[in-house]
Amino acid sequence: MYNSHLLIPLIAFAAALLATRLAIAYGLRRQLIDEPGGRRLHTQPTVRGAGIGMVVVMLVGLVWLAWLHPASARQLYTLAAALLLVAAVGWWDDHRPLPARWRLLVHLLAVAVLISPLYGAAGALLCLTFAIALTWLINAYNFIDGSDAFAAGHGLWIAGCCAIAAAIAGDALLAALCALIAASSAGFLYFNWPPARAFLGDVASGTLGLALGSVIVLSWERASLDPLLPILLMSGIVLDASLTLLWRMLSGRRWYLAHRSHLYQWLLRTGWTRQMVLLAYLGWSAGAACALLLLPESALVKMLGTIGILGIGSAVWALTRRRILQQARKGSHK
Repeated sequence: MYNSHLLIPLIAFAAALLATRLAIAYGLRRQLIDEPGGRRLHTQPTVRGAGIGMVVVMLVGLVWLAWLHPASARQLYTLAAALLLVAAVGWWDDHRPLPARWRLLVHLLAVAVLISPLYGAAGALLCLTFAIALTWLINAYNFIDGSDAFAAGHGLWIAGCCAIAAAIAGDALLAALCALIAASSAGFLYFNWPPARAFLGDVASGTLGLALGSVIVLSWERASLDPLLPILLMSGIVLDASLTLLWRMLSGRRWYLAHRSHLYQWLLRTGWTRQMVLLAYLGWSAGAACALLLLPESALVKMLGTIGILGIGSAVWALTRRRILQQARKGSHK
């Protein structure tokens, strides 16, 4: 079985490379092209929706894992069904844009399917918290697909770190699942590295977000990995999306429309390269995770510590954004 687990990321990486290449060819043939301009920050026409390749690889990998772990087959098939729902509505939206309410309805259904094994085992409040958090994560991850290497790079980093942590904890299934997500992201990242030849598209960005969110749910359910670890590893992108939405709502802007107000987008417009932005966010992710690992083995202390880390992240977000806006105003007065 362990040999099979080692084969999973290797085969997933190779399969994602091939599947993404085929998806790019399909996108070019169907003219699924994102042109530069508007809220998009890329400088050349880029194929969207090419992430369908990595989604297929993840779904096949989940079936493989279910065969290797029959005792956990229900969990894995449930996850596969949830991912398929998000991918299907995203695929439709990539081809023929759907109203936001229909996408949200399918996202809620997918999340309900994913957490269905928890019904009865977890309290209603915890299930509701998972439902809200996972639905938001699907959409937050969709927001970060506009910068080369950003979404796939985070997928590789977050899932890769969790795979190592789960392996150390002795949870072979969770380690293999995280390795599958990381390897699939790496296969797509080859085509998404600056200058990107393809973007995930709605078919894969929200799907990848839900896949990473499932690591939090399974960590809690299996009690092998501290669920605060994946939460802090993805805290940079989640804080950016959440605080940006809150700022737009409080400032009276039409928060539900597409925009270029995320901190990572501001950094790109000030002259940061795609690689610099990615490294800055991954640096925060690494620092937040290391801070968690240094905290004493106490559930209360770790929870309070996590709140403190998220508070520091929020302050860094606000100060950085304020400084960028001040520099922009100075530049406009020259």
